[in-house]
Amino acid sequence: MQPFVRRAVSALVFTALASASIVHAAFVPLDQQRSVSISGSITLVDSMGGDPVVASQSFQQATAVGDFGLFDAEVGLGTLVLDHPEGSASGNGRAAQRSSVTATTLAFDGVADVFVSGFANGASELFGSGGAASRFSLRFDVTEAVRVYLAMNSEIGPRANDYTFRLAREDGTVVWDQTELFDDNGPVRRFVQVLDLAPGVHTLDAALTASSFFSGDFNSSGRVLATFSLRPVPEADTATVLGAGLAGLALLATRRRQRERISPCQVRNAG
Repeated sequence: MQPFVRRAVSALVFTALASASIVHAAFVPLDQQRSVSISGSITLVDSMGGDPVVASQSFQQATAVGDFGLFDAEVGLGTLVLDHPEGSASGNGRAAQRSSVTATTLAFDGVADVFVSGFANGASELFGSGGAASRFSLRFDVTEAVRVYLAMNSEIGPRANDYTFRLAREDGTVVWDQTELFDDNGPVRRFVQVLDLAPGVHTLDAALTASSFFSGDFNSSGRVLATFSLRPVPEADTATVLGAGLAGLALLATRRRQRERISPCQVRNAG
């Protein structure tokens, strides 16, 4: 490689790598609340008129006020059991979340899953319910207009389960509040949307809620999974810029070599 080409390539690579290391801050976190919770309750009403027998559990984990670090938490129903001569029941499930809040990325990965079931003997009445939730709430500032990618993916079970998402300005103007799009084949729950955020304070609230209930022969379970991320759209693709620059340098080097192949004699004859 010719010295001038080598120097040019080195300078181009250095510039591309330097530009790739520049990350433009888009979000200024102001306050947040993130939590996971799960609960379950089972009740047996004895046909003989005795006092109801109740088994219940409830667990929760939440971030501290002002804690914008990684939140990685899980709670579960592991030992919810009612065992009685007149009937038996149990519950299981979990609520989990892994979320992060930085100046360049807001990310969430959560699940709410719960199931409570049982059966009664004779005329006794046995019923129960359970609920699980994973919640994300953030208030942040946008110092200058920015275009962002919203990437979302979710899976929602039947019956009383839900996934809600709402990104809005502080004055209540909704920027985005859909968790699914639609095409000719029906709902699409995995998609990427480009959004424009204006300067100012915004709020982002998301929640996964699942529930389960049983009574007699009826039984339902709950399960919701979802991920989302919000990231600024890159101003330029460094690899594309680098590739175009190297292609231009290669063409320049080829033309220079072609000129150098012309001998002095050829030059005189051409004259």
